[in-house]
Amino acid sequence: MNRALRAARVATFVYFVLNGTLIGMWVVQIPAIEYRAGISDATLGSLLVLLGLGAFAGMQVAGRLADRIGTRVVVPAAGVLCGAALVLPGLARDPWALAGALLVFGFGNGCLDVSMNTHAVHVEKAYDRPVMSAFHATFSVGGVIAALIGAKATSAGVSPATTLGTAGAVGVVIALLSSRALLATAPTAPTAPTAPTAPTAPTAPTAPTAPTAPTAPTAPTAPTAPTAPTAPTAPTAPTAPTAPTAPTPTAPTAPTAPTSPTEPAPITSTSPTTLSTAASETPATGQLPADHGVQPRTPPARIWILAALALMCMLCEGIANDWSTLELKTVLGASASTAAFAYGTFAVTMTIGRLLADRVSRRFGSAAVLRYGAASGAVGITVVALSPWIWPALAGWALFGLGLSGCVPQLFSAAGHADPAAAGTNVSRVAGLGYLGMLAGPAVIGWMTRLMALNHTFLFPALLLVIAAATAGILRSGTGREPRPEPEIDMVQRP
Repeated sequence: MNRALRAARVATFVYFVLNGTLIGMWVVQIPAIEYRAGISDATLGSLLVLLGLGAFAGMQVAGRLADRIGTRVVVPAAGVLCGAALVLPGLARDPWALAGALLVFGFGNGCLDVSMNTHAVHVEKAYDRPVMSAFHATFSVGGVIAALIGAKATSAGVSPATTLGTAGAVGVVIALLSSRALLATAPTAPTAPTAPTAPTAPTAPTAPTAPTAPTAPTAPTAPTAPTAPTAPTAPTAPTAPTAPTAPTPTAPTAPTAPTSPTEPAPITSTSPTTLSTAASETPATGQLPADHGVQPRTPPARIWILAALALMCMLCEGIANDWSTLELKTVLGASASTAAFAYGTFAVTMTIGRLLADRVSRRFGSAAVLRYGAASGAVGITVVALSPWIWPALAGWALFGLGLSGCVPQLFSAAGHADPAAAGTNVSRVAGLGYLGMLAGPAVIGWMTRLMALNHTFLFPALLLVIAAATAGILRSGTGREPRPEPEIDMVQRP
């Protein structure tokens, strides 16, 4: 199982890199595709909305499918769809064709995004330790790969259709080859290591209690105990000691004897037997996870709170993506080459932070990662908003990226762990609303620039991060990354 689990983790890394590469290939080819379709920047901006809407729709569909048929089917299918759809923007020669191409490509990207994040939640649950942030870090690696390949293809004069078609075809092959290593059934994968405890659950009632159940009818020998006062029956005292000794061992087991051999369903007051029966049902059916016998369904309100926090954090990421370079150039008067370092420092520190966030989460908890990460991000973007100098502003963008790095992965992980039966649906809700935030963030800042200077608008994301830090405690209770029922099962089966 350890080898299979490691293979599943590597495969998940591959899909995250693949997603980042496919998106990056499209981004690199945007100028050439815009020229080929004969559209203006304003028209392109409107068409990009369709890309976002398609992604949002794909997220909702993939989340539900992942819960119904499993991520082992949905993830490679989404990878094939996203890879095959990548060539469509390169073939578009007019705005209408490009609109349809972006809608389909966005749908495939949304399906791949949510399904691979859902599978990452299942891998994390099987590992029983945080690994989500590292997956998100490799997404950025895919973007770097796409930038290098795209730059080489552009300098060689390769057409967008050829570049995107080749990259998409390679992506389809990778998606299909990596599917074998994915976890077969997401909810039951974490409980597979604890499956050995399930066989011992049936032996617990049969060994100690089932044989002693017949001794319960010997309780009528207790009436012979009243004959103990008679002297002749004194020789039969060997049976009398058995009468007193019989109640003492069987009295504790008498309640358990009816529970498993006779009526398992009605006796639900004893939680250990309930846990053991729930665990034993998992290997029998192959569908019901062990957690379902214990953990209640998470109220939808909690998921929507996580989604709102994802919207805030991803809105801040969108602002950095679209406005960091422009702020350094227009507000602080930096050169074009220096201004490019604004987004560069943000992206680098975000990648480094995501590589380290899993260890921090394992040591201090996911709530601490969100709380102190959001607080650090708020400080960083405030420095950017108020600094009149270039280098402090660059330091602010770096701190902004470092603080945000672990926030979104913790929210995705919490949504997936909240209810194993609806992991895909919950992740799709959180990711979908967060994605809308990433799209809306730049537009909100653009609208606010009509009222104030660009750098002062960055106080708005600072306020959002303060709210996120204040509400980070929602990750501490109810999300349940650790499988809590397992220790109780072990305690039951030690005797």
